[in-house]
Amino acid sequence: MDNFRVIIAGGGTGGHLFPALAIAAEIQHRWQNAQITFIGTQRGIESTIVPKRGYKLELINVAPLYRKQILKNLTFPFKLLRSLLKCLSLMKQIKPHLVIGTGGYVSGPVLYAASLRKIHRAIQEQNAFPGWTTRMLASRVNQVFLGFAEARNHLRTKALIRDHGNPVPGITNDPPKHEIIDLWGLNPDLPTVLITGGSQGAMSINQAVQEIISEILTRANLVWQTGKRTDISQIGIPENLPGKARIQEFFDPMNQAYSVADIAVSRAGALTLAELTLRGIPSILIPYPFATAGHQEWNAKTLVEAGGAYILHDQELNGTTLVSTIMEILSNPDKLSAMHNGMTSMAKPDALKNIVDDLTQLLQ
Repeated sequence: MDNFRVIIAGGGTGGHLFPALAIAAEIQHRWQNAQITFIGTQRGIESTIVPKRGYKLELINVAPLYRKQILKNLTFPFKLLRSLLKCLSLMKQIKPHLVIGTGGYVSGPVLYAASLRKIHRAIQEQNAFPGWTTRMLASRVNQVFLGFAEARNHLRTKALIRDHGNPVPGITNDPPKHEIIDLWGLNPDLPTVLITGGSQGAMSINQAVQEIISEILTRANLVWQTGKRTDISQIGIPENLPGKARIQEFFDPMNQAYSVADIAVSRAGALTLAELTLRGIPSILIPYPFATAGHQEWNAKTLVEAGGAYILHDQELNGTTLVSTIMEILSNPDKLSAMHNGMTSMAKPDALKNIVDDLTQLLQ
């Protein structure tokens, strides 16, 4: 398609932005001359990441709807109206063939404006329990792409719904396990436990892990992403134990850590779970208790029901419960194998390709 123009809205957090960037990259790969414009806010991470990726970014001043701090919502209607008017102006100016929203409050006025202009439009929803924006606007789009099939039960729409999964990088570029074991000085004769609370880290997980480092290293290696809020220099790593530790604030690329993991302890963000299922890594999931509408709890339950994961809740998390759960799994090869199969059964390796295939059909 000549002079193909696309608007993509999604941001605030990486959970909404990175699927948008993945879709944008696939569109650019198929249509090298495609003109892709992102719409976001100054306060979201898109304000720095999108320009670095080489995409044009238009800013609107929409704000979230606060559930607990009610007074903050006094300006919400005015910001929403101004954002909607700007989005209508951008639709007229850019004349997009396609508008895609990947969730979060920034998608609201963008998709609504596209519906008023009768432009082809689609939503990609990452979580098992759809966000408020998705639930409100699913009836005003042509296509809805789901990260979890369970989300379908919470939507009312006549749009085409596809359970394609979440678009994340595949595993073709994962390094061989033995290379990273050698690079990081891990013990090749022991299994490896991966701990991650996301790029910012999870304080409750980190505190529990600090209590049990010696117990883990007695029977396994430890690969631990602490996030930025934990001072690594203050973590004591016992010496002369069979297991070895690799502790960093952040692993980039993350696939190095995934490549050596025999079991993972993680939050239950949708994109992290997509990456874990692609690799079939048995997981202990600790949903973030303050996630909007408890969506991480919903995400985790789908993998528990598939047999690939256990759930531990923040309120019951401590070193004792965590290490006992880790060792229960590692000491049972049959359990480990069954959990691997359960995680793999939920993997959607062709999610990105299938999403863009369907978008192509929509345009035709």
